[in-house]
Amino acid sequence: MPSAGERACYGRRRLVKVESAITIDVPPEVVFRFYAQLDHLRFVSTEGRREWCPESGRVRAPGEQYAVEVQQGRHRLGLRFRTLSLRAGRAYEDEFVSWPLKGARHRQTFEPAKNGAATVVVDTNLWDPPWYARGVVVRQLDHQRALFGRKLRKAKDLVEQVFDVKGPDAFAEGIFDDAELVGIAPFVPWK
Repeated sequence: MPSAGERACYGRRRLVKVESAITIDVPPEVVFRFYAQLDHLRFVSTEGRREWCPESGRVRAPGEQYAVEVQQGRHRLGLRFRTLSLRAGRAYEDEFVSWPLKGARHRQTFEPAKNGAATVVVDTNLWDPPWYARGVVVRQLDHQRALFGRKLRKAKDLVEQVFDVKGPDAFAEGIFDDAELVGIAPFVPWK
């Protein structure tokens, strides 16, 4: 059921919502720093779906637009999104501005847990697909939840390993070198 804010944003339309959550045993500021850098997509991609920002080093900022490439099976798709809001260390929300996800929202929140030593990451995707795509989208919800869960687990593994080595300075100067320190290569290599 959409929240009051989602109803206000989308009115009475029938939203499709996919939400996943995980606890990462690292403080919220570090976890947020990892996710704010679009290079994180190269590390959390999975065998069935590769995602990457073609501009390495991009960091989310309110109002900025970004390109993301998605390769799923034989299909490749270029998407554009805009960061609507960003609260450092706590949350960000993006809106897709290109077809086929135009108007969809992606929100991630980073809530402190274990007295600030851990973070509950909640990944929420909201979409009002066109009538002709609704049936396909609804049939794929379990698959999408599983995909987002795998991405969160990959992020947890990398962030916790890097934090064990670098502490609060993890990801302060990017992701690639820090990941290399713990022997993790990007799933989608940088050219």
